Amino acid sequence: MAPNGTDVGIIARQSIKGTIATYVGAVIGLLTTFVVQTKYLTPEEIGLKTVLVDTTAVMLVGLAQLGASSSIIRFFPHFRDDRHADHGFFFWTIVVPLLGFALFGTAYVLARDWVAEVFGAKSPLFVRYWYVVLPLSFAMLYQTVFEVNCNVLMRIVVPRMVREVGLKLGSLVVYILYALGWIGIDGFAWSFCVVYGLAALINLAYLLTLKKISLRPDFSHITPQIRRTFLFYTLFATASAFGTAIAPSLSALFVSAQLGLAFTGIYTIATNMSQCIQMPYRSLGPIAQPIISQAFKDGDYAHINRTIQDVALHQFVIGSVVFMGIWFNIDAIFRILPNGQEYAQGKWVVLILCVMQLFASTMSVCIYVLNYSRYYYWSLLFTIGLTVVSVLLNNWLLPLWEMEGAAVATLLANLLYFGGMQLLIYRLLGTGVLSRNLLRLTGLFLLLCLLNALWTHLLTPLLPDTLICCLADTALRSILLIGGCVVYIYRSALSPQINALVDNTLRLLHIRKQNKS
Repeated sequence: MAPNGTDVGIIARQSIKGTIATYVGAVIGLLTTFVVQTKYLTPEEIGLKTVLVDTTAVMLVGLAQLGASSSIIRFFPHFRDDRHADHGFFFWTIVVPLLGFALFGTAYVLARDWVAEVFGAKSPLFVRYWYVVLPLSFAMLYQTVFEVNCNVLMRIVVPRMVREVGLKLGSLVVYILYALGWIGIDGFAWSFCVVYGLAALINLAYLLTLKKISLRPDFSHITPQIRRTFLFYTLFATASAFGTAIAPSLSALFVSAQLGLAFTGIYTIATNMSQCIQMPYRSLGPIAQPIISQAFKDGDYAHINRTIQDVALHQFVIGSVVFMGIWFNIDAIFRILPNGQEYAQGKWVVLILCVMQLFASTMSVCIYVLNYSRYYYWSLLFTIGLTVVSVLLNNWLLPLWEMEGAAVATLLANLLYFGGMQLLIYRLLGTGVLSRNLLRLTGLFLLLCLLNALWTHLLTPLLPDTLICCLADTALRSILLIGGCVVYIYRSALSPQINALVDNTLRLLHIRKQNKS
């Protein structure tokens, strides 16, 4: 089945719905991070949650799935058959990660003594709750597997709600229970296993309602060619996961080992601010993956090029606006944040990581292009390179600049990783994310950042150093600069999909206003 022009519409509709879910979750996440966590948890307790849930468990899941997140999307077109329940494809998506968890879970248990030596002095709580990660990562593993199964069926909204809203609500409940003293530090650590376990069960229940899955494998459908390709791809994806699962978490681990969990907590707050930038891609990426995979199967490279440029442009449009919303208001954010003076130590970490997130999220679609092409083995070299460079840069820069050094290490590693990948896919496949509209928008973004810097250095110091003046200055600057950017994007029609969404929204509001009058 060849992809057609309706795929762009599918991307737009599904990504818009998914983005709504993402930003509902973002509101909950903002409340959790910048009110509940900073007010009721110490930086060390925030650091503990980061190291257990967001770092170690995520790393174990990345390895244990044996490349299932990408292989499900890559091989589903070869099994798709509504009349035969996709030849029992779902069965293999359950069994392969289970084998991977048994393998890497055993290695994880054996690594405890080494971890105790490295982290024991600066982060003893991490060593104390080492075994919490096993049930937690098992729940996270199948929550991810069930979500990817929904993605290939072009149904991302419910699992996106589970990930972006359900998990954040569950985490918020844990924080509140801990703040009220209803659970202790032990309950705090173990409660996240319950939260992710429920998320996995909800995703499974939704998959069952679609009536598109079967646990009866069709062994006759697995030809020798599919078997050989799958085994080779699994070995490749598993080796690649050593980089993709470990590299994003290296900076937080280095901060924990060398500076302690309290600094990890401050670094985490800065990281959470910057991660708002890549939220649109959490919807754009999953819905684009099966389209890119199908286009490769059909040999339609022109469609691939249009798709990835469309995804990159929309990510940069929204991501750049969010970037400016964060950085242009950073001083006001820290002034109104509970215990903000303590977390303001991470101000420049926020800027560095925001730059990294904007660049990485815009370029991330290149990963799918490389992974689903016949040149997918190149991604292994890139992930190995990313891991090695991240380790070297963290070892070099963190002792020099502490948290800022870890952030710079992350930025430089991602610049090399995604920049090199873009050059490679352009050379091998003649495709890439760059477009005229993306370059125009990049120029506008840089101009507005320059104007903001001039404003804050020339005009802001003239105002009294009070909270009211800070908020007034921030509001006026944001309205003029960010508002001007939004108006330009609409007037110049950089994105027909965004313009259509705005027009439809305005039309609905106008109709409702007329009905009320």
